[in-house]
Amino acid sequence: MTIVNAHAIAAAFYFTSKDRTRPSITGVYLDCGKQRVCATDGQIMCIIADAFIDDDGQSELVTVSAALRDLASLRSASSVCFDKGMGTVCNEDGGPLGAMPYKTIDESPPNYDRVVRPALTGDMVGRNFALNPKLIEPFAKANSVLVGKRNPAINFNFDGSESAALVAMLEYPAFTGMIMPLRQQGNDK
Repeated sequence: MTIVNAHAIAAAFYFTSKDRTRPSITGVYLDCGKQRVCATDGQIMCIIADAFIDDDGQSELVTVSAALRDLASLRSASSVCFDKGMGTVCNEDGGPLGAMPYKTIDESPPNYDRVVRPALTGDMVGRNFALNPKLIEPFAKANSVLVGKRNPAINFNFDGSESAALVAMLEYPAFTGMIMPLRQQGNDK
């Protein structure tokens, strides 16, 4: 059984892929060893630290349905308990708000440590860059869930020496995001 911050699960949902041919990026990775929740669609990624409340030491890659995301997004939601195929969303008193089935994805999770640059813990200083506005939407949605505000204070940074742009939520320091790789985005359809 793994118990995770509900809003971390809801925020991570926005970073999962819909591409069923790549199952390892369609789920949310619950990394018990590092106490992180991670999700990526292959181009954007989020890593939420300190998201665990309790765990059995078994990291797993799980599916998160839109219905489970909606329950976990409720302001009254406090935690999601993943246990034997059922995700139960609870309030601060431990009372259940609802439950949805989930599946464990039998694939290796994305190696997000390979993407996170060692300088992640340093200051985010760098230079300006351009990106596709569609890539910003998941960060704004995640900020709304995690912080409860519709006007996010989000810092995007690229120092020119790495392939990924770092994303920080100024009001939720446990969140780290990335946009990778930076490619020419002129004729994307």
